[in-house]
Amino acid sequence: MKKSIVFLAFLLMSVLGFAQKVEKVSSEQAKELISSKKIKQIVDIRSPQEFKYVGHIAKAINIYYLDPNFSTMIDKKTKPKKSILLYCQAGLSVDDASQYFVSKGFKQIYLLENGINDWKRHKLPIVH
Repeated sequence: MKKSIVFLAFLLMSVLGFAQKVEKVSSEQAKELISSKKIKQIVDIRSPQEFKYVGHIAKAINIYYLDPNFSTMIDKKTKPKKSILLYCQAGLSVDDASQYFVSKGFKQIYLLENGINDWKRHKLPIVH
């Protein structure tokens, strides 16, 4: 009975448009989505030092995934109604981090495959 109620609640949320979409994208796809303004927010989840000294994607904000206030910072710095691109160094942490964004009600979440490493490998612009 309990499983049926959970399933029905999920189904209702999906029908009403509350279901979240998490999609992995390549660097080229991310660049195109940013250029076409389909991505409204960009979040770098690496440490502040990596963000500052290694470089980041233009217009990205830094919300460090291992910060104890990660969840609170999502609330303060982002908007769930706007699409978002998440990335880290090599693409390993964004899967876990994306669950925080899903729990906050983000409807469109893009995850940069292979992280900023792949972005740089394709010689896409970064900001220092």
